[in-house]
Amino acid sequence: INAEYMGFLKGILIRAMLSLPHVLLATTTRSLLSVRVAARLFCTTNASSNLHQPEMPDFEVHKDHLRLRVKGDTHDFHWFWLLHNCPSSVHPMTKERIVDVPDIPLDVVPRKVDLFNGVVHIAWSGAKLSEFPVDWLLRHSYSLNRQPVAPPCSDEKVLEIDFSALQKTSTNLRRDYSRLVHDKISRYGAVIVRRRSADTEEIIRDFLPEGEDVWHSHFGRIEDLRTDNTTNKNTDQLGYTNAAVAPHTDMPFVHNCPSMQLLHSMRAADRGGESYVVDARAAAYYLKATNPWAFDMLKTIPVKFHRVQKNFEAVTHYPIIETYGDHIVQIRYSYFTMAPFRVPFEWMRLWYEAYNAFAQMLQNPKFQFRFLLRETDFLMYSNKTMVHAREAFCGPRWVRGVYLDQNRVLQHLLNNCKPDQ
Repeated sequence: INAEYMGFLKGILIRAMLSLPHVLLATTTRSLLSVRVAARLFCTTNASSNLHQPEMPDFEVHKDHLRLRVKGDTHDFHWFWLLHNCPSSVHPMTKERIVDVPDIPLDVVPRKVDLFNGVVHIAWSGAKLSEFPVDWLLRHSYSLNRQPVAPPCSDEKVLEIDFSALQKTSTNLRRDYSRLVHDKISRYGAVIVRRRSADTEEIIRDFLPEGEDVWHSHFGRIEDLRTDNTTNKNTDQLGYTNAAVAPHTDMPFVHNCPSMQLLHSMRAADRGGESYVVDARAAAYYLKATNPWAFDMLKTIPVKFHRVQKNFEAVTHYPIIETYGDHIVQIRYSYFTMAPFRVPFEWMRLWYEAYNAFAQMLQNPKFQFRFLLRETDFLMYSNKTMVHAREAFCGPRWVRGVYLDQNRVLQHLLNNCKPDQ
């Protein structure tokens, strides 16, 4: 019973009433009122009972798959899988399949999808039709409650903290600053602090307890990344030039590479010199979801990293993606220190294809946090999960680099967040 039907019924009754003798009019009117009251009670009772009806199957049409929703669960089915398993693609007498996988394009999509009476109806190109009972799909489901993996974030604003503005509003600067830095490092793997200080040593003290020092490298305690460097050792590498440096992690050629780096801007270039970082761990998880064979290749095959300088040499063998169980614990990615390595001939092309798939993600601007560091700004990031890079530049750009232990930094920040601090 709906409004349109009630209007139609009312019209019939009124026309009937007008044709009745006057004596019967009152009785008929009372009958009409009783019908209206009964109809309203029926509609109310029916609507109330609908609240307790079991959830009916529903579906969503996606670019490459069908999503079926049943009793709060989701089940995803590729279009090519559905076409390959179409119940009508069998011999009418023997019921054996008559379609082979190469007969089905992997990018096939349907013309129309419907679901009624517990059956999913799919119309393909041409006159091909498929019907799948929901119960049959549930018995053959291969992706229960699959959670899509998001690509790496690229909005640099989520990384930024304006220290000067925080100074003016915070009632407990040390605690609030430490909490913000800790949260951004933990969530995004990096933080950009604007207008902090021109004193690198002051910034270092923000992140280390009294008595602890930075991680010393073969460059020295603090790197002065500038073209006219006179303070560091082993400066025969790209960081001390004005050339562009593509995404990479630092020091994959040492076993216990530094887990965190801080880059403090002393002077911006006259032109160019923009920085960018990519959440390489998020990119690796995205690769696993979209190209699992490439992910497996990069986590399995050890690569040779070899740094050769006039007065320094180091070499290691590690896969690009290091895992512990299902967790990605470290990315080692350095195109300028990756050296020739050996795998079986049949695997070499497969490894290069896998590496290219990952590299294209890291080099894709839509996955990159891009920004310009100005004087007193600094970037701090995880060297185990992020890759960093810079554009070529002109002019006397000067950035100071410091290596830190990430676990110690995060613990120090947590200690600063305690109520008694």
